[in-house]
Amino acid sequence: MYSPKLSILLAALPESRAGQLRMLAPKGTRLVSVPSFGHLQWPACDIIIMGDNAGLPPAEVRRLAPSAALYLVTGHEEALDPDTLSLFREVWPARMTDVLWDYRLRRMLADFLARKESYYYRSALDTIINTLPDLVWFKDVKGDHLKVNNAFCDFVGKPREDVEGHDHYYIWDITEEAYRNGDFICLETDAEVLRQGETCLFDERVDKADGPRTLSVYKSPLRDEDGSAIGTVAVAHDATDEINLKRQIDAMAFSDPLTGLYNRYAFYMMLAHERKTLRVTVILFDLDHLRLVNECFGHQAGDEAILRFSQLLREAFPDNICVRMNGDVFAVAVLGDVERTKITAPLDGLFSRLKKSFSAKKTLNILAVSVGIADTPNPSQPVDDVICRCSYAVAHLKRRNGFTIALDPTKPPSPILLELLRAKADSAYCFYDDLPR
Repeated sequence: MYSPKLSILLAALPESRAGQLRMLAPKGTRLVSVPSFGHLQWPACDIIIMGDNAGLPPAEVRRLAPSAALYLVTGHEEALDPDTLSLFREVWPARMTDVLWDYRLRRMLADFLARKESYYYRSALDTIINTLPDLVWFKDVKGDHLKVNNAFCDFVGKPREDVEGHDHYYIWDITEEAYRNGDFICLETDAEVLRQGETCLFDERVDKADGPRTLSVYKSPLRDEDGSAIGTVAVAHDATDEINLKRQIDAMAFSDPLTGLYNRYAFYMMLAHERKTLRVTVILFDLDHLRLVNECFGHQAGDEAILRFSQLLREAFPDNICVRMNGDVFAVAVLGDVERTKITAPLDGLFSRLKKSFSAKKTLNILAVSVGIADTPNPSQPVDDVICRCSYAVAHLKRRNGFTIALDPTKPPSPILLELLRAKADSAYCFYDDLPR
């Protein structure tokens, strides 16, 4: 990966030994050979190889060079006590052939370079995961967190020493019982990743002091050299704000801003998705004389009428798709085979509550609703064909009840006309199939 720059100090060793080391050391190595430590100005050393007559006791050398790897070449191995031996990485006999010395040096250099490479990889890993704004954690197969990044510590609000080495329950301050009784899946997804043996994506809920959060988590299995699973690694993004924003956008795209009912676009999308092979029945509502309310009493009164009707429509058909198609036209879609009474009974209740609600207010008591009902068992028949039949039934009702009124837009409606409309403000429904052909 990177080419490390070695610094090696030899003390009290023959020059021939130093010469062999110079030939084997990587390019760029700084090698100093001295007869003894004496009054040496200690350089920063990676490796120190010292003989018996180096001039300083091993403990002092260790004090002066605490991070260096110490090697001792001695003819007095039997005199070394355990405390002294513990200061050295290796102890070599002074009587070695050139071949054995060469072998020892190669192993020493390989070991050092491997440790350097391991350090670089650890450093690179730490730098990478702590640079990421997303959460990163490593777990063993038992579920203990072996390593986490700074973003993880910030997210859980705990220092690293209070996270690494601990399990899910401890870190998230949750009991096993609360975990089992909640909609948490973090531990189950760990097991699923190990079972599948590949990277998986999950949405996982966690609870924080400021409320629940949803993490979008990529998890992968970690394997030993023999292929056996030793744990998992996860990278998680806090997707809560994005999910909430998407819900808001979806609500804006699929709902009517005034009533909160589904809009025309949502009506077609939901039927396309849910209709499949089911019979579809459309109930089309035309709020009669809403334009007249707007012109006589203002759009605020018209909006109040729409809101009252929308609420009552929801209550009458709570399990069906309720839609505001446009200004004064609403629809309900019923999927599946239903008896007429399942439609007429809610309508009768709706008409009764509408009359009570509208008649109680002078600005709304001219309103009524004309309802056309049509259906089709044919899943390939366009919904627009069904809506056209509903519209035909609504038009039939309006003609029959005298609700088609031509108004002069330059003159306000007369009080007599308003009284007449109040007297005739009765809602009605008509099934397209009942109309004469």
